[in-house]
Parts: sequence; C-alpha cells; structure tokens
Amino acid sequence: MRGDYGLDTQNAVKSSVVKPDWSRVTLDDVRAACVLYDSGAARPRRPAKSTFLIFEGKTYPAKFIRGLAYRLATGVELDPSQDYSGGTPTARFFDRLGLTTQHESTSAPAPSASRAKADPPSRAGTAPLAARPTPSVRRRGKEPQKVALDALLRQRFHIVEREARFPWLTVPAPGQMDQTLSAIHTALQETRGYGAFARGGASLLCDFFVPAERLIIEYDERQHFTLQRAAVLQLYPPDLALGFDRQEWLTACRTIGAIDSDPPFRDEQRAFYDGVRDILAARNGFRLIRVRDGAVDWTGPGAQAQLDTLLASGHAPVTHGTADRAATPAPDHIRRVALVSHNYNRADRRGLYDYSEHFAAINALCDEQGCDTILYALFTWDPDLAGFRSHDAIFGGLRHVQRVILEVGQPAPKLIEHIEIWSRGQQDPVTVKQRFARSSDPDDGKRMFMGDLPNRRVADGLLVSCGETNIASLVRATGGFNDPYGFTRQLSEMNVGPILNPIHDFMTRYEMRKKRGYYSREGRAVLSVWNQGKRAGEAALPWTVYHDGIDRTSTVEELCTPFTDRPDIRIGVVDLASL
Repeated sequence: MRGDYGLDTQNAVKSSVVKPDWSRVTLDDVRAACVLYDSGAARPRRPAKSTFLIFEGKTYPAKFIRGLAYRLATGVELDPSQDYSGGTPTARFFDRLGLTTQHESTSAPAPSASRAKADPPSRAGTAPLAARPTPSVRRRGKEPQKVALDALLRQRFHIVEREARFPWLTVPAPGQMDQTLSAIHTALQETRGYGAFARGGASLLCDFFVPAERLIIEYDERQHFTLQRAAVLQLYPPDLALGFDRQEWLTACRTIGAIDSDPPFRDEQRAFYDGVRDILAARNGFRLIRVRDGAVDWTGPGAQAQLDTLLASGHAPVTHGTADRAATPAPDHIRRVALVSHNYNRADRRGLYDYSEHFAAINALCDEQGCDTILYALFTWDPDLAGFRSHDAIFGGLRHVQRVILEVGQPAPKLIEHIEIWSRGQQDPVTVKQRFARSSDPDDGKRMFMGDLPNRRVADGLLVSCGETNIASLVRATGGFNDPYGFTRQLSEMNVGPILNPIHDFMTRYEMRKKRGYYSREGRAVLSVWNQGKRAGEAALPWTVYHDGIDRTSTVEELCTPFTDRPDIRIGVVDLASL
C-alpha cells in the first residue's frame, strides 16, 4: 500500500500551551469533519454522552467534531481532555456558527450519523473535500469513491490492476537523475531544507492500471495538493504530455495547501514521487490520467458519462496559450493584464535581485498570452545594472503588449528610485515617485499624491503604488472608510477602470484587502501584485484582484513559467472582461 492517503491524526502538530484560536474554524471545516466521521475515517475513542451536533439532518458527537474541525482548519491536534471542553462551551461554539446542538446532561447518545449516507460537502467555487480513509479503513474496503471508480473501470475494461508496479517506475538516486528530475529535486530541497526525501531505487505504485490500454489512473486525494506539488508542476517540461489539467492542479495546490508532517519531509517526498510518476510514464509510452478527489461523484448516476469524458480527453498537452486568442485591444483600454512576481531574496546568475535577466523573456511570454499590459511587482530593475531600458528594446517583436509598468530600485539596501510607465505610443516613459507609504505619514506626501493623479493615468486605468492605497483609512468601529482627500470621488470623476497596484512585498495587515475591495466599487477593478520572500506565513498567491467590491482573485490564470533556473518567477493573467 502506498500510504499516500489516510487521516492519521499523528501527522498533526500537537497542541502546546497556546490557547486555541477557534475563530479559524469555519462552517466548511465542520462539514469536512462530518464527512470524515461519516466515512469511518475518523471516530472518537469513546462515544459522546450528552452533547450532539445536528448537521444536515444527521447527528454527530459534538466535542469530537469540534476538535476534528480545528485540526482540519489549523493542522494542530488538540487534546480533548486538556485543551477544550465539551458540554456548554462546545454547544456555544457551534451556536456561533449558526448550527444546532442537542445538549442535556442526561441525554442518551443520539442515532449514529453513519447509518445514513453522507451528502457530499459543498464549498462555494471549489470541489468538495472528500474523506481521507485511514489504512485500517482501506483494508475493510470502505473507500466508496475509489471502489466505485474501480467498478466502473472493470465494467469497461474487465482487467484492472490495483496498486500496480512497473520495472521502469523506480525512484532514481540523486546522481542518476536527468536534468528535469534533478531540477525538481533541488527545488524541493530548497523549499524547507530537507534533503533525504527521495529513496533511490524505491518502487512506486499506481492506483489503477488497465493493461490492454497501457493506461494508468492516479486518484489524488487532498494531501497531494501541497505547495511542494505546485513547485514540481511548474518545473515540468513545456511539452510534457499530461492526462490532467496542470493549471487546475496548480490552483488546487495553492488553494488547499495541505500539510503532512509524518515524516517531516512527507510533502516533499509525495510531490517528488508524483512528479516521477508523471514524467516516467510519459517517457515509457504509458498514458497517465489523474483524477482529483471530489471533482466527480463516482457513486452518482452520472458517473459513467464522467468516465467517458475522462477517457476521451486523452493527453492534455500543456501550452502557454496562443498569440491569436484575440485582436490587440484599443490602445486606450486595458483588457488583459499580466501580473509578474518573484522572490526578492533570490539572486540571478549576475547576483542581481530583480527581473532584468528574464525581462525580455517574460515580456515575450506575456505577449503570447495576448496581454496588453504587463504589471511588474516592484524592485523590477536594479539601478546598478549596466545598460538602460529603451522603447525599442521593450516593445520590439511584441505584438499585443501596449504598456509595461516597472520600478527601478533595490530591496537591500533599500533604494527606491522611481516607477516607469512605458507605452508603445511614446518613446520615453512616464516616471512616478511613490509619495508616501502609511496612513500616519505626513499630509504633504498625500497631497502630492493627489496632485499626481493625472500623471498616473495608464490608458483607462490608474497607477497607485504600494502603500499609497493608505490614502483612505478603515474605521474599525463601523467598518466604513475615512477618505479625507476625496480619493474615491476623484476615481469617479476621472472615470477610472482598473487600478494598477504594484507592491514591494506582502502586506500583512488585513485592512489592505478591505481597502482594495473599497476602491474597486462602482465597477472598478483593483489589481495588486507583490514579491514573495518577506517572511514565513505570507500568502501563497502573490496577487489579488477585486472587482466591484468582491474578491475575484480566483479568476487569475497562473502560467507555468519556463524558467527552470528561476521557478520563483510567477506570472498570472487577468482578463478584465471575465470579471
């Protein structure tokens, strides 16, 4: 057995003296905990006596579900005998989530929820989170989705192998890896410093194998969708034939961000082994399809049609789009924007901490995507770099790109010179200074910023850099905003469409998201992009998109960049027409 799935609570970080932060638990976490309980994947050591959760028509042991939901939300396993209480405190916890409990000191245990079939959980905009059975449950054959998929495959092909092995599917030792696998291995080593996660010579198993079709099907549960896996997917060769949508997997990895810490390097190991399967299967003439757990209900009435669609999809070649996707937009309107980010702690081969080494290639890639505007996160161009930027050097050979926004400056020692707005229709750039950074900065800088606004027009958009979004202040008591300089009124008078907001690095204060939503009202869009590397715990995505007060970051299509030497360079594309 591979052991790639299973809810092993020993994998969770054990709680310490830190008080649990129950505000991190959402209704979706409770729903996921109930699914795990229904499947038999997670059960309490002792039955509940007096407090029960009534959820979607079924009854659950309330204290156990509360602790399991906390573990799913935070990765921390609480001790139910020390870290939190059942009874009234647990009933109050679920009450705050709008859920009903049955709490009586003399209550008999309510009927078990496991007698009823579990309804699949639903998440707005995402696939359901499916159960993660433990190894003991697997041995009892209680994996309903995989069992159902197995039955459908056998009905179609008759002979289907489970946990199949192949002589060519072994983990290469570090000294025997080719350039692609070596780059992946090195990138994973650099994520957290673990170096011994790849067991050279280990034989890898595959979930399903149809010999007559040379077909492998891998069933990816939640624990496969990690940030490490995202790093691996970005390093695949552009022409590698895949039986799944790489962009869908990348998005799921960054959205779910699963963590498995037993052993500590388990996420690196699983990501590397999945990469080995994908790459070696393609090289050996096998078709490998991946199925994302929760994307299809294989027990439902439409499962046969879903299987037909899956098998008919064939290989899914990875492309970077096409230059012919649309005609070049009118020069005075921004329609398709590339957001470019990198880790500003990572130097290139010249020892520079900027984008200059890959600048031309990034611009060309964005042009292939039909982008009319390229917005670089700040610290774009090191002022110590010999040579200069020119109109012909930037736009030469590009078909769609009409404007490029970049900053000349360094992260350390912090030297911020200016931001340049390059436009195809004029030889020299418009230069802009960042006038202030914080709400508490002197008023002079804010007045200069307001006076600068006409100079900051970019087609039908407006450039607002980094901390200048602090021109208005959040009023915590009311949740409203104080806009003493009339910035939003000016946005309306100027008929601003997109606000282009390049940032130096991740801003930790939650007010920033509130402000982006506020400025995006009245049909505007706020596009923010920053560099990664500021500190541990920063956001997985280096950009946000707000439109008409709503977070639309999920509409950003992240490209699989071709820079194997700089996997930290990330490019997201926003189609404003889709907002």
